[in-house]
Amino acid sequence: MNSLRERLVRLLRWSEKYTKTDMLYLTKGGFWLSIGSFVSGATSFILSLAFANLLPQTAYGVYKYVLSVASTINSFTLTGLETAVIEAVARGKEGVLRQAFFKNLKWSIPASLGAVVIGLYYFVNGNSTLGISLFLIAFIQPLTTSAALAAAFLNGKKAFQVTAGYYAVNNILPAASLLLVMSVSSSALHVILAYFAANLVSAAGLYLYVNSRFAPGNEQDQTAMTYGKHLSLMNVISNVADNLDKILAFQLLGAAPLAVYSFALALPSQSKLLTKALSTLMFPRFAERSAEELRQGMGQKTLRFFLLGLAMAVGYILIAPFVFRLIYPQYMDAVLLSQIYAVSFLAMAAAPMGLYLSAKRRVRAQYFINVFMSIFQVLAVLAGIALAGLLGLMLSRVASRFMGAFLSAYFYFTDRNDDIAEPSVNP
Repeated sequence: MNSLRERLVRLLRWSEKYTKTDMLYLTKGGFWLSIGSFVSGATSFILSLAFANLLPQTAYGVYKYVLSVASTINSFTLTGLETAVIEAVARGKEGVLRQAFFKNLKWSIPASLGAVVIGLYYFVNGNSTLGISLFLIAFIQPLTTSAALAAAFLNGKKAFQVTAGYYAVNNILPAASLLLVMSVSSSALHVILAYFAANLVSAAGLYLYVNSRFAPGNEQDQTAMTYGKHLSLMNVISNVADNLDKILAFQLLGAAPLAVYSFALALPSQSKLLTKALSTLMFPRFAERSAEELRQGMGQKTLRFFLLGLAMAVGYILIAPFVFRLIYPQYMDAVLLSQIYAVSFLAMAAAPMGLYLSAKRRVRAQYFINVFMSIFQVLAVLAGIALAGLLGLMLSRVASRFMGAFLSAYFYFTDRNDDIAEPSVNP
């Protein structure tokens, strides 16, 4: 057994001269993250079957609308703390977890007050479902997002085995809650209540577990908080723009068309499980290494991501009609939209360059990308819906992904390292 393991280690080390990547690290971490991704994908698939068969299209549309509103309101909090915590913990600043938890709660107060005001508006206009949903967003979401920063701590520690366990629990618990509720009720409000409650329990459990098992030190990092605020400011417009498509689809086209649009995105969006796992593995290493080291292997990484995206796009376009006919026959109208969205997989090629800009704190470039992309997305969504309804909306989403990839590549190749000084790296 040991002999086989030693051979595998030698093989992985030998391959590194061609891949320009720490293959042993990638294999170890990737094994655990792939388990988490598999569980997440499986639960998402099961949930999609339940949504398609147990919920009316209008109820599912309301559910997706509330989640989009929740994400939009969350955009006005410190959403950039996750990246900042990973980067700081990778350098040994473990006290940043507790620091970020309370900082996020504090900065969530204005957004929560806004959610309460919107909730009161819905109550006054006789929509108790959306009114209660906004109250849930106001009081539960800040605690959930603050506690969930413990996952960023784990990524910074490269504790991928624990991270995989959390991803599994964080998917299974909400999924089980939603399935239980949908088996007895088709009410959108009941489903929304189950979603927020289960996610709070999952995130709070992780935060308590991480503090108990890892006992993070007290060394804080104010520069990480500053960096997190920069990232959060960048994210405000981009996060709003990311959810604008669903909000406008609900407001202008209705709940049922939003349901069709959401199912068109459902299967292709599972590609994020793979890209997120790869990014989780790569980011701590990008944060540790110098810009010069990263540039040496960037060409190979970009090519591999492009080939991966190409294979995924072609494969999905071919099988989508059969998959929908088999498992989502109620949503056959979503097939063409789904195939169009799959073309955007090719934009994955620029992912390593985007990670480089984030890990090396290229703040100016990230500001420009986020602001420009947000404006582009908003204009594209408005034009798309006005000109071609759901089809135009999907085309605008694809165009936005390619524009984001182009900007990441542009700023990578024109990088002059004239932003915030890179953090010192532990030897």
